[in-house]
Amino acid sequence: MNKFFSITKVLIYLLVISGLTVTSCNKANEIEMPKLNESNTLVFSTQQEFKETLDRVISLNENELCEFEKLNGFSSLGISSENFYRSIDFEQFKTKEEIISFINENSRFLQLVEDDYGDLYVETVLCKSPFRYFANDQRLFQIGNDSYKVFNSGIVKLTQENSDVILKMNDDDYLNFINHSDKKGLKDVTYNCGTSKEFRVTNDNNRTLAELDVWVQPLDIGYNVIGNCLIRPYKKTLGIWYWCTRTITAEVKLAVDYTNSYNVDPFRFHTILNRITRSDSKVEVTVYQLSPASIISAHFGAYYVFADTPSTSPAIEQECNSFLFDNL
Repeated sequence: MNKFFSITKVLIYLLVISGLTVTSCNKANEIEMPKLNESNTLVFSTQQEFKETLDRVISLNENELCEFEKLNGFSSLGISSENFYRSIDFEQFKTKEEIISFINENSRFLQLVEDDYGDLYVETVLCKSPFRYFANDQRLFQIGNDSYKVFNSGIVKLTQENSDVILKMNDDDYLNFINHSDKKGLKDVTYNCGTSKEFRVTNDNNRTLAELDVWVQPLDIGYNVIGNCLIRPYKKTLGIWYWCTRTITAEVKLAVDYTNSYNVDPFRFHTILNRITRSDSKVEVTVYQLSPASIISAHFGAYYVFADTPSTSPAIEQECNSFLFDNL
């Protein structure tokens, strides 16, 4: 009898795993990959193709991302960095100095980040960029005939005049280079929820973190306006936080408002992730729109974020003007 139940459990397990694999494969298969040129750079035909691919790739879980990479024969810096990160056993380090030394030795994939509270995090390079899954080893991708380099806080187009400088830039250089004049507050302050938010719940050595950001990115044909929410579970060892896999329950609603030089009244675009539960190291949601005119300013007009893991309590539940979603 016990033998029967053991065999039955094995069969059920194999069926479940097979189902998950087929589902992940199908989801990854549904995404049409852009062309790959001789320099191992993704080439998107148009901004619209770029936007549609971004919308679909950013929602994939870690297994689907790996499947997506295998199916398309392209190893992005984002996926390579995250795969390397998952291979690390942080519990084997004996001192904080060992961890820091290891990060420095592997700076191609990793970075040490200090937040506004003085907490240290091990993160992947480009950890906050929704474009990381399109960047090759040189952080480059292409739209039409234009090449772009990816940084944590945006992208920069390469031109004949700036390409030598841009290719040598790191993320700190980028922050000095970019023009932040677009990051003003809109006049409709009633619906202004800011451009950057961080919510956290910490219990002992476990933390759940939700980060919301709005970016404005100038392009030749207009401006990209991007809203992003990244939810991650973390664990602390030797005083340093590193992300880990947990069962994450999440629900995200984002609305981004912006004004441009054609219209002083704000435009609004949004996305909604209905409540999901999955075992993963992150849940990420991105909303993206191209404006043909110069952006005067952009910010969240509304948001709702729910994030929960078994290792932290209470759940993160934060909102700003969430009643606006009733009419969207």
